[in-house]
Amino acid sequence: FFTIVVVLAIPFFSKIICFFCFYCDDDDDDDDDDDVDDVDDPARFQHEHIASATLRKFHSWLWWLWDNPVTIADNEADKYLSEFLIGEFPDDGWLSEETVDTEERLSKNRVWIVDPLDGTKEFIEGIPHFSVSIAMVYDGRPVVGVIYNPATNEMFSCEKSKGVYLNAKKVNVSHKTNLLDASISGSRSEARRKEWEPYRNHFKSINPIGSVAYKLALVSSGNYDIFTTIAPKNEWDICAGDCLVSEAGGVLKTVNDKKIIYNQKKTLVRDTIIATNSVLFEGVSDLLF
Repeated sequence: FFTIVVVLAIPFFSKIICFFCFYCDDDDDDDDDDDVDDVDDPARFQHEHIASATLRKFHSWLWWLWDNPVTIADNEADKYLSEFLIGEFPDDGWLSEETVDTEERLSKNRVWIVDPLDGTKEFIEGIPHFSVSIAMVYDGRPVVGVIYNPATNEMFSCEKSKGVYLNAKKVNVSHKTNLLDASISGSRSEARRKEWEPYRNHFKSINPIGSVAYKLALVSSGNYDIFTTIAPKNEWDICAGDCLVSEAGGVLKTVNDKKIIYNQKKTLVRDTIIATNSVLFEGVSDLLF
């Protein structure tokens, strides 16, 4: 099923690339045409009706819900993924940020946990820190993880016990052991609130990046050494990233040293979360608490 997810989801990822290209080049119609031509033709024509409808409404796509932006892209992406994945695996459960949740998934051993567009604010602002996050859990543990950033064309993927791949190249978490040598990827909003200022001298660098899923993917590939967040996160924010980090040789745990069990009735994880290698985990948890 992992191969099906990665290969057959590519048309969806191509569609999101199309959205991003039009968004970034909105002032130049000629450039828009060139960008569309660069997208894989079968994928483009397969989803032409969705892309066309979305792009025609591009300047009226945004509304606010509980102070969070929701776009047509979020909802169309969610619709595509749910129809595809549950169509392929009709007995599986489904949990997504953009789908009304039901308790039906709680009786399922195998559940898809999805954020169809993590980093919506960054997507709207044209900042290339957003991603599609897809995970499968079996009995509460992630066994498949795929995170894709269409703006940078980075595909992070893993299957339990088979390692992590970034664009088909095997990657691992950082092997650093000293916090002073380590880079940390944190929240843009936490950085704006200067919540990390008291710890700045404890790390080599603190880098605000949008999209929790993308940050976790970057840690799984060793691009950053540590991810941590003080704010509560939902299962769909972290599940695929948890699978990636773990399969890349790292750990994702709460600050009180607990692994996260997924497909819970209450999906919000309130404890501070840290993702890194096992040595740096101890250093960060001791520093923060």
